[in-house]
Amino acid sequence: MKIYIAHPYTGDEEKNRERALRAEELLRKATPNAEFFNPVGRMTERFRGMSYAGIMAHCLGELTRCDGIVFCGDWKESTGCRIEAQVAQRLSLPRWYGVDAYAKMWRCVEIEAQYEEVVL
Repeated sequence: MKIYIAHPYTGDEEKNRERALRAEELLRKATPNAEFFNPVGRMTERFRGMSYAGIMAHCLGELTRCDGIVFCGDWKESTGCRIEAQVAQRLSLPRWYGVDAYAKMWRCVEIEAQYEEVVL
């Protein structure tokens, strides 16, 4: 399973990068076997010198290879995050709005799986 982390970047790049890395850390705790694509937290060096359009094209290409997306931070104020939201919706990807929503859903899945094991 591969999950895309959508987080604002421009405005306060260093702070947003730190927040995106913290979100990824929490998401990994919720699903340690999942793979995450975190462009704000992990890819910023790779994007140096690229145009905004080039960065978005790369990120949207990655999004098409993901199984879901988590929206973090003040994502509604980010043009890039809003574009990612539109693409995720058109791809019918599962969408979680915040780390807590993602973690809560996976806790419920884990509890349900444990219950089914007992019943069987």
